[in-house]
Amino acid sequence: MAHVIDDFESLEWPQLEKKYADIHDARDWHLEGIKRNIAVHGKDNIRPIMYRPFDIGKPTTHRFREDS
Repeated sequence: MAHVIDDFESLEWPQLEKKYADIHDARDWHLEGIKRNIAVHGKDNIRPIMYRPFDIGKPTTHRFREDS
């Protein structure tokens, strides 16, 4: 993770787009905003979090049959 943060801090936008082509903007955050936040606030403010620590379910897919 530290190398990704370093890349966002040091690389220019075209280099980031090329290196991280599979990472895209999401509804609630944008890659340009991440780069700007790292530049303004520094990488010391980035901390690990426990996202949904008790969510241990496994995603499943079901095929439902329509009964006639």
